[in-house]
Amino acid sequence: MKTKLTVAEKVLLACFELGNKQSFSSEALAVKCWEIFPNDFSLQGFKNHTDSNKVYTQIMNAKSPLYKNGWLIKVGEKMYKISENGSKFVINNLKDTKNLNNDIENSKKDISREFKTKFNILYNKQITQKIIKNSNLSNFDFDDVCDFWSITTDVRYPELVGKLENLNSCLETISSEFNSNVSKVYLDKDIYVEKKHLNALKKAQKYFVKEFSEDINYIKKNRSNIVYKNK
Repeated sequence: MKTKLTVAEKVLLACFELGNKQSFSSEALAVKCWEIFPNDFSLQGFKNHTDSNKVYTQIMNAKSPLYKNGWLIKVGEKMYKISENGSKFVINNLKDTKNLNNDIENSKKDISREFKTKFNILYNKQITQKIIKNSNLSNFDFDDVCDFWSITTDVRYPELVGKLENLNSCLETISSEFNSNVSKVYLDKDIYVEKKHLNALKKAQKYFVKEFSEDINYIKKNRSNIVYKNK
């Protein structure tokens, strides 16, 4: 059994964790890689932010071990699926590695605490409180949504994408804390989130992305570079 993984094998394990035999998006895979192996798939100097490019270089390169070994199948535009060979490799070589599993569990616990701290900041925002109190989503303008996304109205597109990816990841990670025996997730000693509140936030996020798609496309078209151009 292996105790040290290559980058491709870490991506493969994330594919397996996303759902054996189910398709998934490149964005979902990038977030999952980061959740399991934050030290490997975070931006340099910013552990709380996903570096999607580290994953994309593995899944978009025909010479990657993921394809050379027949582990990954592209099933559509930015959609992928782990192959039968990939699943067997994980089960036979990765899944039962004791040290590896311990590392993964420890990473998940650390990430959970980090997300709870981050989510606590989001949870205490005025717009968040309005959302969970069933305010009409159509009443919010783009300035309000910028606060929800933790950006400014002059944000550059790469930063916007990163913020959206991390917010979605944050919501999904908190969501994973819920099960049949858990009705509340505590962010702090006396602060907790109910599942209905989380569902309201997830619904709002989907609505905002769709409702303000023109704003997002404008930013993509006019502010695609990382930094401002000199005039």
